[in-house]
Amino acid sequence: MVSQASSNTIWSFATLGLMPGAEARAALEAAVVRVGPGMNAQDAGNTLWSLATLGLMPGAEARAALEAAVVRVGPGMSPQNSSNTIWSFATLGLMPGAATRAALEATVVRLGSGMTHQALANTMWSFATLGLVPWAKALTALEAAVVRLGRSMDPQNVGNVFWSFATLGLTPAGDTRAALEATVVRVGPDMTSQTVANTLFGFSKKLGWMPGAEAWAALEAAVVRTGSGMKPQEVTSAVFAHATLGLMPGPAAWAALEAALVRVGPCMDTQVGRCWLTVSKPVLKAPMVSAISA
Repeated sequence: MVSQASSNTIWSFATLGLMPGAEARAALEAAVVRVGPGMNAQDAGNTLWSLATLGLMPGAEARAALEAAVVRVGPGMSPQNSSNTIWSFATLGLMPGAATRAALEATVVRLGSGMTHQALANTMWSFATLGLVPWAKALTALEAAVVRLGRSMDPQNVGNVFWSFATLGLTPAGDTRAALEATVVRVGPDMTSQTVANTLFGFSKKLGWMPGAEAWAALEAAVVRTGSGMKPQEVTSAVFAHATLGLMPGPAAWAALEAALVRVGPCMDTQVGRCWLTVSKPVLKAPMVSAISA
């Protein structure tokens, strides 16, 4: 197999949702090792995306070949290639090596101005999931992308971006905050219970970020609308945000949260119940990330 054939084959398995058998997987990994030096940016990005989508952890040799390819082709990556690649590392729970990380951060700096809102959200989610605080230049590029793309973000993207800033303990700059708050006001009516919880989690005194009146009103309205579908962790996150910020929920929001507590109480584990009673920090699951087409 040549590099494109190898990439297309494993991409096809992933797109069809078919898990290759042991022998087929071994053959594909051997092909990755052999053709890695000839991979282009699309091949590398698609191969990593496919492995992550299938939940297949590459073996040591295949991983080394793919990381070497990322370092080599980084300067030629498109925004989608870059986003696919870092999303794949995060989804598989693989910490990129130093050279690979440097190559990926350089692509963020170079490509930030051309990112789509999906690529932006996936990139930020990936850094946060890996626990990697972007270096200064990459963070500046990501914040500039937030300002540029705020008007086109959908609710899930907004929730992922808020969750990422909070998870990394980063306070966005003033213009980034303004863009995010304006986006919350715009997409609030379409937020799911998960995006409401992730966004509320992003507002924290620890980050020095008190939401403006319009953004908070939009979130409280979203709590009222989505409360009946909130999961135990989402209920806890919503209450935690109010308590941490010292903001008393309005009557409608509090009624929705109390009703949600009554509904999910039997499903709460000890940690979630303890969070409700003592307002300890909830541990949020990673937000869902939409599949990225190859």
